[in-house]
Amino acid sequence: MPNFAELSDAESAWEKSRVVIFSAPFGQSLTYRKGAQNGPRAIIESSQNLELFDLELRVEPSSVGIHTFPPPTEEEASSFHSVDRWIRKAAKMILGAGKFPVLLGGEHSVSLGNICAAAEAFGQLTVLSLDAHADMRDEYLGNRFSHASVMRRCMELAPPVLVGARSMSAEEYKFLSEARVPFFPARQILDEEQIVDSILEALSPRVYLSVDFDVFDPSEMPSVGTPEPGGLGWHRVLNIIRRVAQEKEVVASDFVELSPIPDNVAPDFLAAKLIYKTIGYVFFAGKQKNNRSSNK
Repeated sequence: MPNFAELSDAESAWEKSRVVIFSAPFGQSLTYRKGAQNGPRAIIESSQNLELFDLELRVEPSSVGIHTFPPPTEEEASSFHSVDRWIRKAAKMILGAGKFPVLLGGEHSVSLGNICAAAEAFGQLTVLSLDAHADMRDEYLGNRFSHASVMRRCMELAPPVLVGARSMSAEEYKFLSEARVPFFPARQILDEEQIVDSILEALSPRVYLSVDFDVFDPSEMPSVGTPEPGGLGWHRVLNIIRRVAQEKEVVASDFVELSPIPDNVAPDFLAAKLIYKTIGYVFFAGKQKNNRSSNK
């Protein structure tokens, strides 16, 4: 797999990079539109066409160094538990080296291993989930590790804050209410100007960022497994991530559930640019703009 953003060997060397991109091309529990296992490659291929200068930040975020880790083997990605083990091992190595992990999915269930590694490395943190769905079922179709259950499993590691959801089951709504999980539906975000302040109040000082691309409205991001109308736009999502990076310490991240559509590269490029913008916010606008402090 080529390097993210087509960086040179010098710009992407492990030793000099503060960011590591690693992929989990896994999509076994998807139940509607398939193809998320092809998302990581599509993102990295589209990233070859990024302009490295960020006009908003007036820097090249790639200057922090972005290393692209080889993906798991077919055997390592053959089941949830095997790919989860691979992710946990890779994330532990990345975090142990003091680097910022960016996991590319794959279905949303792959987030769990990265979240686990971050929680072990940094202790108390919250998980900011930007997603069209709550993903709070205790199990779905008999699978407790389904993409529809990832935030329920996440609660066993770190408390989640849900942003952008606009579809869920009655079971999930009841659980969210009883467990008092902070929840900011898309309609509220679109209607309330100061809603990001409330999101920030719900987050701990350290944050894990999980972005399911279906948080975007399908008019901007049609290449997802379950497109839901009424989603967020590009600038709304950027504003949330920028504010979080400015006021919290974002310690790890994942970007999941891009299901590429043949001959429609715009969504793939949106995904690659969102990741690049996030790296820029974390290292040039946020709490990590100085050298990262030691874990815990």
